[in-house]
Amino acid sequence: MSIVSISPPVGRRWVALAGVALVIATTACTPDPVDPNPTIPPVNVDCSARGSGVDLHGCDLSNENFTEQDLSNAKLGGADLSNAKLSGARLDGADLTNANLYLADLSGATATAAKFDDANLEYADLSSATLSGASLKRASLFQATALGTQFPGANLTEADLTGADTADADFTGAVFASTICPDSSVVSSPATCPA
Repeated sequence: MSIVSISPPVGRRWVALAGVALVIATTACTPDPVDPNPTIPPVNVDCSARGSGVDLHGCDLSNENFTEQDLSNAKLGGADLSNAKLSGARLDGADLTNANLYLADLSGATATAAKFDDANLEYADLSSATLSGASLKRASLFQATALGTQFPGANLTEADLTGADTADADFTGAVFASTICPDSSVVSSPATCPA
């Protein structure tokens, strides 16, 4: 039996035994890439700031009360808003990409053209909220309450609405692409989730 060493990619060694190639990992490894959306806010983010256009990305805002506050155009990407009170809040144009809104109360909130891509809205209350033109790509609305919620023109591509209560919700002109409906069926436009 002959052993042959072949020039490998970095961090690996190729060995051929009797015509069979084996890859043996070595201790030299390539480090993982830097997370482009870190969960720890930069030093210059004031997590106590409030108001339109405020930068709160990555902040821990769980259990905070934002009832009827103006957070339009706010940067809330990656923020933890679990169990937060956002009832009647203005979130128009806000960026909530990858935000955690688990059990959050967004009832009556307006979030026109807001970005909820990859957000966790599981068990959130969106009753009577307005999300016209909002982007909810890959968002999880598992078991969310969306009674009478307005979704006209919203993008629900790959969103998961499994078990959500969407009675009287308006999905006029919403985009469905591999969207999981409350009944677990998967639809794409022009089809919509069954009522």
